[in-house]
Amino acid sequence: MKTVVIFLLLSFLSVAYGETYGQKHIPKETLTNFPSQNLLNYKPPFTRDKVLEKVKNKESLACLDLKKIDLSGANLSGADFSGANLSGANLSEANLSKADLSGADLSGADLSGADLRKADLSKADLRKADLRNVVLKEAKLEETDFSDANLSKANLWKADLSGADLSGADLSGADLRAAVLIFADLGGANMKGVRR
Repeated sequence: MKTVVIFLLLSFLSVAYGETYGQKHIPKETLTNFPSQNLLNYKPPFTRDKVLEKVKNKESLACLDLKKIDLSGANLSGADFSGANLSGANLSEANLSKADLSGADLSGADLSGADLRKADLSKADLRKADLRNVVLKEAKLEETDFSDANLSKANLWKADLSGADLSGADLSGADLRAAVLIFADLGGANMKGVRR
């Protein structure tokens, strides 16, 4: 009976402190970040190189957890990030033209200076994102959440913003010529110097 109790206690402590006896060591951070996963099958998060390799091979990155990844300046043209978690990611100066970001979580992401020409961001979450000087020409932005985002000097020429939430967004100096704004919420948005 004592042996069983000691074994159970050691098993509990090994899981609680990230140590396994006779198996590969699992860092304590893994336990904190992924409590519901099978820890022995844990795979580290995607790195910039892995993402770029998948893009190069035209593999889908849909629904992946890429939170806070640094892809600044990367060529991600035509990539499929639909439904992916890119919250807090650095995508500044990245080429995302014709990329599929529909339904993606880009809240708090840095997309300043990025090229999103003809990209699909419909139903994406871009709350509090940095989109200064971004190019969104002819982009699909239907029902996208831009609330409290910084879109100053953004180029939204011919972009479809039907049903988009732009409440509290900074659109100062943005180019909205020929943009579709049917049912878009512009409540509290900064529209100073907007080109229409």
